Amino acid sequence: MGTTCWLPTFGDDESKTLADYADAVVEAVGDKQNLVVVGHSFGAFTAPLVADRLPVDVLVLLAGMIPSPGESPTSGGPTPAARARWRSRPSAMAV
Repeated sequence: MGTTCWLPTFGDDESKTLADYADAVVEAVGDKQNLVVVGHSFGAFTAPLVADRLPVDVLVLLAGMIPSPGESPTSGGPTPAARARWRSRPSAMAV
């Protein structure tokens, strides 16, 4: 039994939505079975959408991006206010 990996990408096309990314994955997978969906970083937003639409056996979120409350997935990272909150914590790591 072999393993196939798909890594759909839109490059720098900022007009694409999370639904567009999920559509691309679903189209690439087609009618394949025994699926393991891995969402890394920003892909952790798309992976659950894909798992909801395909017969996925395993869903893996690897170092998934998690926005702070009020942030969107496309905001580009922590807001200055979020960074300030992290820095004010005694055990905060530098960001």
